[in-house]
Amino acid sequence: MKVLQHSTEYRKDMGKGAEDWLLANQELFQHVTDKMQVGFPKQFTKTQRFKDDCAKSGYPLPVAGNWHGVAINQRMNQKGGERHVDWNDSKTVFNCVIPYGTFKNGNVFLPGVNVEIEVQRTDGFFFLGRICEHEVLPVTDGQRNVLDLFCHTLNFKRQEEAMLRLGTQGNRKGRVVRLSLIQREAAVGKEQAKIRKEKRNALAKKVVK
Repeated sequence: MKVLQHSTEYRKDMGKGAEDWLLANQELFQHVTDKMQVGFPKQFTKTQRFKDDCAKSGYPLPVAGNWHGVAINQRMNQKGGERHVDWNDSKTVFNCVIPYGTFKNGNVFLPGVNVEIEVQRTDGFFFLGRICEHEVLPVTDGQRNVLDLFCHTLNFKRQEEAMLRLGTQGNRKGRVVRLSLIQREAAVGKEQAKIRKEKRNALAKKVVK
């Protein structure tokens, strides 16, 4: 049975300052989570539910506010970054890119829509890294560093499986109502099918006579 656990990279960094670094940046992570809640409430609800369920199931909590993880990309220079898609990331929850350091240019380019976006210090860029192919253009001065906050699709799946095993799916707010509606609709469907069958049988008897 596969379960959620901290990434290999994070486990290697435990005891080497990783926990202290995450703790020192919690205010930043909470700030961008608040921005998510205001700007993208459905995404906030999805990620907050995941976070709450982690507490119920005993799985590790997200490390970057409501985002599952954070990648630290450092010392980008005149080479820029390779064009790519973040295949493991969620299709429905935005990545949040936060640059830091002193640099010029190094804009984000989205080739699919032929758009170049300037993302400088103090900016937060929300986009779907799983959907939008992207690359970092060359930095002309200094070194560009960036935090990339992300959620992985597989994490949501594993958490759903865990909650099903624990039998707590129906205990979430609103889930009982939705399950009740589904069961009611299924019962109505069966009753309608029974009525149609009785009508067909009655019609068949008339034809035979």
